[in-house]
Amino acid sequence: MNELILKRNFSKVAASYDNFAYLQKEIGLNLIKKMAASCRPFKILDIGTGTGWLTGQLKTKFPNAKFFGIDFAEGMIVYANKKKLKCNFLVSDALGLPFKDRYFDILISNATYQLVDNYKQAFSQVRRVLKKNGIFYFSCFGSKTLVELRQAINQGIINFKLPRKENILSGLLDSGFKNIDIKIYSKKEYFKNAFDLVKWLKAIGANNLSKPQFFTKHIWQEINKKYLSNFSDKEKIFATFEVFEVKCL
Repeated sequence: MNELILKRNFSKVAASYDNFAYLQKEIGLNLIKKMAASCRPFKILDIGTGTGWLTGQLKTKFPNAKFFGIDFAEGMIVYANKKKLKCNFLVSDALGLPFKDRYFDILISNATYQLVDNYKQAFSQVRRVLKKNGIFYFSCFGSKTLVELRQAINQGIINFKLPRKENILSGLLDSGFKNIDIKIYSKKEYFKNAFDLVKWLKAIGANNLSKPQFFTKHIWQEINKKYLSNFSDKEKIFATFEVFEVKCL
C-alpha cells in the first residue's frame, strides 16, 4: 500500500486506536514479559510507537530509563504527546532512525515491521543505533495473517505482502545480527461477520482493502456468506493472525 495512504489512515484513527487495538496490546504485553527484570537500560526507543501505549507500559517496568518513540504517522505522534508521558516522541520511520550511533540500550517495536518494505535497511538502522551489548525486541504479523479473509474474497485486493520468517531472518542476518531468536505463534480473533472484521481493520488503520467498482454490496454479501460457511465457530467467524516474536543481540 502507498505509504502516504498508510500515514493518513493511521493518523485518522489515532484518537480511537487504543479502544480497538486489543490484539496489538496483548502482543505487546507478551513482548514486554520477555524482557529480563534484571535489565537496567538507560535509553529505550519504541519504533512504531503509535499512541505511545507500549511506551507507557515500559515506563512502569523501567521508571528510571529515558524514553524515545517514533512513528511515521504524524497524527499518532500528536496524540501520543497529549498523554504527557514525558517521552521524546518524533515523526520518523524505521528506514531512517534520526539518532546517533550506539545510542540505545534497548530498541523495541510492536506490530510495526510488517509495514516495512526493506528489512535489511530497517534492521541496519537498528543495528547502527543499538549499543554494543544492547537488545532488540520486536513483534510483527506474518504472511499467514488473515488467511481466511483472503480465501473468502478469492481476489487480489488485499494488496500488501506480509513477511515470512525467512524474510525477517535474512534481513536480520544481512544487517549484522547473529544471536537471533524467532518464535512464531497464532492468535484467533472472533467477529460477528466479515463486515465487522473489515470495520475493525479500518478502526486500527489497516485499510488494506482496495475498493474496485465491481465490489458491490451484493458481492460483499456473497463474500460474507462464504466466510460464514467456511470459517465460523459457534455462530461467529474467526480471523487468524500469525505473530513473529523476535529477540536479537
